[in-house]
Amino acid sequence: MAKLAAKNSPQSLRSKYLELLRRGLSQAADELIEGALAGSSLEPEQIYLEVLMPAQRSIGRLWASGDLSVAEEHRATQITLAQMDILRRAMKPLERSGKRAITACHPDDPHAIPCRVVTDFLNRDGWTVDCIGCCPPVEEFVAFVHQNAPDLIAFSATMIDGAQGLRTYIEAVKRDKPDLPIVVGGAAFAAQPELLDDLGHDAFARDILEAVQISRELVGLPNRTTDLDTLLTLIGRRIQELRARKGLRQQDLAEKAQLDRAYLSTLEHGKQNLTIGAMLKLANALHVDVAELVRADGPSTI
Repeated sequence: MAKLAAKNSPQSLRSKYLELLRRGLSQAADELIEGALAGSSLEPEQIYLEVLMPAQRSIGRLWASGDLSVAEEHRATQITLAQMDILRRAMKPLERSGKRAITACHPDDPHAIPCRVVTDFLNRDGWTVDCIGCCPPVEEFVAFVHQNAPDLIAFSATMIDGAQGLRTYIEAVKRDKPDLPIVVGGAAFAAQPELLDDLGHDAFARDILEAVQISRELVGLPNRTTDLDTLLTLIGRRIQELRARKGLRQQDLAEKAQLDRAYLSTLEHGKQNLTIGAMLKLANALHVDVAELVRADGPSTI
């Protein structure tokens, strides 16, 4: 059982998936992700955020370092977009919120994946989303906003030039609709937070789960913190993150916390209720406050 769990762990799947991306093996990627959905305890959302997105970020770093060509990076992106389609269909939408959003990026930042990620998770959260990807000229974008009357706009920025260019779009929207909430996020802002200075946006999201949460707050929707499955997933991901920072294997942490390794595995995968006693043991073993275990931070934005 332990070997099977390790084989189907997000880390193992991510490593295999990254190798398939590097080699451009799209059919094998389909089989890997479809097999993970059918034969593991991982939820579609977890595969999406802990397998696909980290692997795609690795592809970006390989391209930036010159270890992948532009063509190879584009090929990997198309493979990941196909897997996102598979996972989006597998995710169970929550109750419809009646809210509408537009997701977009600057035309100087032609990366489709961040917009698609935000779109897919807002759709799962019950929103109707118009994903336009790279923005048209400013006046056409403002006209599109008028035509579709969104409750919120979400901009993503992967490239520095794209992040800087969003200022023109935000200013134009705010002149026309000053009360329309605008949330921004993406790797460019994470790398250079000063790009957020005087941008004119209403909120910055550090990751996709925070983007959904902030979007709900900006339009007056109640927080979904009562969603037990989501909360357990967040806590499990947080335990994994803290364990990795300490350089601990799952078995190491289980021993330090005096917990069964199989129990810890189910906790980390968000499949098990966390008792107060177990939470205290884990916090002590990780040398953190209990509050650190329940922070709502998700995976880094791509």
